Amino acid sequence: MDFFSEPGRTLLINNFLERCIQEIQRKAKVIEAFQEGRSP
Repeated sequence: MDFFSEPGRTLLINNFLERCIQEIQRKAKVIEAFQEGRSP
């Protein structure tokens, strides 16, 4: 894969964003569970 070609760069950025989104969703689930556990 040629990093400097547009498709390669787009793919790399998409993969990076996907990992970020999955990480955020995972943290959000943890926070949600934490808040539910604390709420009466």
